[in-house]
Amino acid sequence: MRRTLTAALVALLALATRRVEAQPCACPTARPPAVALAESDAVFEGQVAGVREGTYVTGSGDPVPGRWITLLVLREWKGATAGTTRYVFTPTACPVPFEASTAWVVYARHAGANHDLRTTRCQRTRPVSTAREDLVALGIPGTQIQAAPNVDRTRVIRTAPRGPVRRVIRRRRVRVRRRR
Repeated sequence: MRRTLTAALVALLALATRRVEAQPCACPTARPPAVALAESDAVFEGQVAGVREGTYVTGSGDPVPGRWITLLVLREWKGATAGTTRYVFTPTACPVPFEASTAWVVYARHAGANHDLRTTRCQRTRPVSTAREDLVALGIPGTQIQAAPNVDRTRVIRTAPRGPVRRVIRRRRVRVRRRR
């Protein structure tokens, strides 16, 4: 009987410990993509090129442990340029689970002593595979680059309006007439 009770208590303690580790930060309800775009300093789609452990220095000089993520910007909506590399910090206390060679829609803010980009799990940063709502709400970005393995990713493709938007542009051509 004691062994059963002890085993049950150990199992319960193990579950409680795992739950605390899985949820270290409490996030408010998710904001819609348009609100998150307005509140962020940079919003872009990036492919993870590297992950390294490091620290981030807050404005008051306190070090915060976490990970620095190197991202190749594939598409940009705000505060980034397609084809460039951006470095984003995610703290250990509320990390975004970035993985190498995956594409993410990143919402980041400038913070800290050097105004570095920083993102947490509480922001809308998520893998592209689960970011359909964000991609639809954000619309067509200003520029795109092709992301394919072993391809030069510096080639920038400018996107032009298509469909009904292009027709509206054509209809609004104005003829200038001279008065006599």
